[in-house]
Amino acid sequence: MANLEGTWLYLGKFDVAGGTGSSPVGGIEARRSFEGIEVGHKSGLSFVDVSWNTNSDGFAYPKHNEIHDKYHSASYELDGEMVETKFASFLHYKVELTFLSDDKTTYTVEKVYTARQMMNGDLFVTTSYDNNGPDGTKETFADPLLTARLTELVDYGDWNMRVHDIRDFKGEVVPPSVPCFVGGTLIDTPDGPRVIEDIRVGDLVWTQDHGAQPVRWVGSRRMGEALLTIFPKLRPIRIGAGTLGAGVPASDLFVSPQHRILVRSKIAERMFGKSEVLIAAKDMLEWPGVALAEDLCDFSYHHLLFDRHELIRANGLLSESLFTGEQALIAVGVEARTEILTILPQLQVTHHIPAPARSLEKGRRVRHMIQRHLKSDKPLFAR
Repeated sequence: MANLEGTWLYLGKFDVAGGTGSSPVGGIEARRSFEGIEVGHKSGLSFVDVSWNTNSDGFAYPKHNEIHDKYHSASYELDGEMVETKFASFLHYKVELTFLSDDKTTYTVEKVYTARQMMNGDLFVTTSYDNNGPDGTKETFADPLLTARLTELVDYGDWNMRVHDIRDFKGEVVPPSVPCFVGGTLIDTPDGPRVIEDIRVGDLVWTQDHGAQPVRWVGSRRMGEALLTIFPKLRPIRIGAGTLGAGVPASDLFVSPQHRILVRSKIAERMFGKSEVLIAAKDMLEWPGVALAEDLCDFSYHHLLFDRHELIRANGLLSESLFTGEQALIAVGVEARTEILTILPQLQVTHHIPAPARSLEKGRRVRHMIQRHLKSDKPLFAR
């Protein structure tokens, strides 16, 4: 049995297609029961991290399955509560996705996704194995998603209602989010701390591993109250002064939810085989002193890019520079991506995977690590 994790698009709770019996979903009409469902952020549309199990052969099966008598379980967090349930059905649907662009106009694209419903009625959509990219794992959105509408059942023959999680295929649908700092952050440089918005291309910044390094690219994006009301998950996270260790950070630090922070501890070493790992700020929300900054309504996110992924000191805390992985390159937008690929042409190589400054950890093991630190009353950053 394998355990997988991925980010899926949650639509809400609906009647289970075909009922909850042990027989397969009955008839084409039952399979079309999701047609016309349209969901926006005000009615529950959100991105959810899901964990699930599979057979030893790497397949996961729903209950309404025509060839297999076993079905698999999934777990995820909704509204602050952990949910444990099992798959009911997998169905292919055409899905219309409406996005908000940087110039505040909207546009719509159509995809063929897999609608995955749980036995408790929770409905998710994910990428389909047949329409996904070369790595068969995920699709990253470049702009904030406004609505998702399931328009039409797509008949993929035997695939409908049956196996659809093969080996490391995760079907991820990833929201736009780039690791970055909020304006006003103090970045250590050879000349002392400088406010991040004053740093320009070519300026030297102190890095943990390679000393003073020139900045290759800077980027920023303005956030306002209207945008944050629609997309609350874009709100920054406040890491309170001294909450991760003695004097770490030196003052409150505000970062985007996906921004990775360095953890240094013996517990991390026992769990991951390395004493230093990078974890996303959003995975630290159970830590005292780390919380959503709901009072910030008008601010800018700022990015710093170097020749390689670096650890830099921000408000006295070690965290990452912009990591040029696939998700970040898509999320920064077309214009910024073109600039970055011109500056660092090696990123244009198909399936190029940049080396991270430290191991990037996420998911259940990170949450377990946080709990172990809390239980042992140990800091996340040991000097």
